Amino acid sequence: MLAEVVTETGNAVTPAGIKKILIIDDESSIRYMLKEIITDLGYSAVPLEDIHDLEKEFKTWDYQLVLLDINMPDAYGVDVLKIIKEKFPLTMVMMVTGVLDMKTVIEAMKLGAVDYVTKPIDGDVLTLAVHRANEIYLLKKENQEYRDGLEKLVEKRTDQLYRFADALSKKNKLYMNANKDLQQANEKLQGFLNQAMVSDKISTLGLLSSMLIHGIANPLGVIAGITDVLQKRFPDEVTQNELAMMKQYIDQTLELVNQVRTFARTEVNQFAAVNLAEVVKNAVSLIEMLNKKKNVSIVNRVTDARLVLQGNKSQLEQVLVNILQNSLDAMDKTGKIEIYIEESDPGQFKLIIQDSGSGMNMEHQQKIFKMFFTTKSGNKGTGLGLFICKEIMEKHGGSIQLESELNKGTKVSLGFKLMAAK
Repeated sequence: MLAEVVTETGNAVTPAGIKKILIIDDESSIRYMLKEIITDLGYSAVPLEDIHDLEKEFKTWDYQLVLLDINMPDAYGVDVLKIIKEKFPLTMVMMVTGVLDMKTVIEAMKLGAVDYVTKPIDGDVLTLAVHRANEIYLLKKENQEYRDGLEKLVEKRTDQLYRFADALSKKNKLYMNANKDLQQANEKLQGFLNQAMVSDKISTLGLLSSMLIHGIANPLGVIAGITDVLQKRFPDEVTQNELAMMKQYIDQTLELVNQVRTFARTEVNQFAAVNLAEVVKNAVSLIEMLNKKKNVSIVNRVTDARLVLQGNKSQLEQVLVNILQNSLDAMDKTGKIEIYIEESDPGQFKLIIQDSGSGMNMEHQQKIFKMFFTTKSGNKGTGLGLFICKEIMEKHGGSIQLESELNKGTKVSLGFKLMAAK
C-alpha cells in the first residue's frame, strides 16, 4: 500500500509521492477552482497565469504534477507537454480540455500524458485522477531509484572484476552473479511497467467510452426517432419489416456502446444463459446485410442448440461481428468464410472463423491484440477491435487465438466452456 500523510486538520490525506502541482490554464476561474480543489486535498498548488512565465519556472522546478490546458490562446498544450517531458521526465502531466478532441487527447496520451479531465471540472473525477497520477509517479520514482541502485551495483561488480583480473575462475563467477542480478532487475522493472500499463489502459478505455457515448449514441438516438416516424408514415408490410430490422440493429448498437462504457468503468457484467448458435446466426445476418457489395460466401456450420454458455449475448455478438468484418476486409471482392466447431477437452470447445483472405505475417500476428495496432491502411482501422474482443473473451473465461499465413487466409479460434447440455 502506498504511504500517506494525514494533515493537521485530520480531514485531507496527501499521498507521499506528489507534493507540488503546477496549474497552467488561460482561464482565471478554472485556475482558481483547480487550486481550491487541489489545496483541499492537501497538495501544494501553484497557478500559472502567463504561459510565457513557464521558462522561469524551469530554473527552480520542483513540481511532480502539471495540470495543463490543451488549448490556450498563446500555446498548444501538446507542444508544452513535449517540452515538460523532455526536461523533466519524472514529472506527470494531466491534460485539461473543454472540447473533447479525441485525436488531440490520444496524441497527448502517446506523448506521455498520464490522464485527462474535461471542463466543467468535476471535483470527484479530478480527485480520482490526481490520486491515480500519484500512484504512477511513485512507481516511476521507485523504478528510477532501482535503476540508480543497479548502476551502483554494476560499478561495484566492475571494480571487483578489475581487482581480481588475475583469477579467471573468480572473474567468471562474478560475471554469472552480475547476469543473475540483471535478470532479476529486468523482471522487477517489467512488473512496474505492467502496473503502469494497467492505469493507462483504464484511462484510455474511459476516454473511448466518452467518445462512443457522445459521438455514436446521440446520433443513433436521432435515427431511432426518425425510424419510429417512418413506421407511422409507411404502413405497408415490406417497409414495416425493413424499418423494424433497422430499429433492431440500432438498439443493438446502442447496447454495445453501453457495454464498452461498462468495460471502462470495470463494472460487473450481467451474464445469463446464451445460445451460441443464435449468437453466430445474428452476427452473420448483420454482416451479410452490411456487406452486400462483396461476393463473399459465408458458410455457417454452427447449428447445435445445445451449445449453451454463461455470458453476455450482445458482447459475444460484438466479437463475432468484429472478426467477420476483419475477414471481409482481408478480401478484395470474392472469397469464403467458414464458421464451425472444434471439440477439445470435455465441457470445452472452440468456435472457428476461417477465411480465404490475404492473411498476415508473423510480426503482425504477435501485435494483433495490442491496443491501437492495426494492419489496415489509411483511416480504415482504429486498432481497437481485436483488443476489445480479447477483453470480452477474458471476461467470459474464454480465449482468443489467431493463426495466419500471407496469401493463404486467417483462422481465429474462440475457446469456450459449456454451461449445460440440453
